[in-house]
Amino acid sequence: MAKRKGSDFAASPPTAVITSLDTVSTCSPITSGLTPLTASSLFTSPQTSPTVHQTEEEEAWEESKDLMAKLIEHFDGPDADDDAALVKESMLLVENLKIGSQRNAEEAASVKHHIQRQIKEEEDACRREGEDLAKQNCHIAALEEEIRNLKIINDEVDQQKKESEQRTERYRAEASVEVEKIDEVEAAKIKEVPRMKKQLSLYAAMTNIKWHYEKENVMAGEVAVLSQGICRRFEIDPMEHSEFDVANAVWSLMDGKSSAVVSC
Repeated sequence: MAKRKGSDFAASPPTAVITSLDTVSTCSPITSGLTPLTASSLFTSPQTSPTVHQTEEEEAWEESKDLMAKLIEHFDGPDADDDAALVKESMLLVENLKIGSQRNAEEAASVKHHIQRQIKEEEDACRREGEDLAKQNCHIAALEEEIRNLKIINDEVDQQKKESEQRTERYRAEASVEVEKIDEVEAAKIKEVPRMKKQLSLYAAMTNIKWHYEKENVMAGEVAVLSQGICRRFEIDPMEHSEFDVANAVWSLMDGKSSAVVSC
């Protein structure tokens, strides 16, 4: 059977090098609560008696053996393999944690990049919508201004319409008065027609002239010269001759004479 590590040291005489308890206590919690082992506890002064020196040396040696046995049991005992497996498992767990942490960091970076890209897209969309909204607001403001102007124009048109209606009513009233006057004049003319016809008949009987009233701007007709037994047609332009010449021309026609004013 192979010897455990430290068994030779446990069986060796006390001439072996003794490690300070402070150093051992920092390596493992097993040494807590043990009596500190120093060189002064192993070696006595030359003035100490051989019996006292031997007793102290034996006690120190026993303490050292107990300490070494505990250290050997801790580092090379049945729990050492469990501790090593625990250490390996811990190291593997740490490595897995590192790998998982790295993977999580990569995923977080990817998610962050994706979110940042989405944020940028949303910001761009928001900016575009803001620009479109600003344009729409400007267009709405222009339409509202146009509506206000149209309302002003409409009010002016309504006012003009009212004024026109008032003028129309006034003109209608005035026209009604004028129509009444015209009707009165027409009625008076109608009353004068028989008298005028009678006068014209008398004039025709006295002058023997039949006037052609269908011709405009000229004095045209037929004159009967009873003394000569003839009937002559004539036309006189009153715009080319004076009233005196026209009157003389008519008397000449009635007498059967010719005149330079008359065209036959």
